[in-house]
Amino acid sequence: MTENRLATLIYIFIGLLCGIGCIVGAVSFGGKVYRWRRRGLRVEGRVFNYVYEPRRGRYRHGRHVATIEFTDHQGQQVTFQESRKLPIGRAVPIVYLENSPSSPRVNVSIRKDLAKIIAYLLAGILILPISLLLFIAAIFRAG
Repeated sequence: MTENRLATLIYIFIGLLCGIGCIVGAVSFGGKVYRWRRRGLRVEGRVFNYVYEPRRGRYRHGRHVATIEFTDHQGQQVTFQESRKLPIGRAVPIVYLENSPSSPRVNVSIRKDLAKIIAYLLAGILILPISLLLFIAAIFRAG
C-alpha cells in the first residue's frame, strides 16, 4: 500500500470518527436538554460580576465571563460562570438538576437547544455516509 493511499484511508477514517462524534454529541446533548426540561429545578439568578479568563483554546487574548449567583432548593448559595454576555445586575433564569446544583446553566429557549441538536445531527448525517462510501471505495481500490 502506497503512502498516498494510506494517507487517504486515514483521512477518511477521521471523517468517519467525526460523523459518529457529531451524532453521539447530538444525542448526548439532547438527553441533557430533556433532563433539564423535564426534571430540572428552575430558579432565578443574578449576574453580579465579570471575571477575566486568561487565554485558553480559541480565545487568543482571553475573555470575560459573567459570574452568576443563585440560591438552590436547599438554601445554599451557588456561583457559576457563563460565557454569554449578560449585563451586571440582570436577573437570569437558571435550571439545574436536583442532585447536581453545582452544574447549572442559564435556561435558554428550546429553539436554541433544538438548533444545536439539529445542526450536530445534520453534520453527522452528512459526514458519516460520505466518509463510509469513500472508505469502502478506497478499500476495494486497494485490493
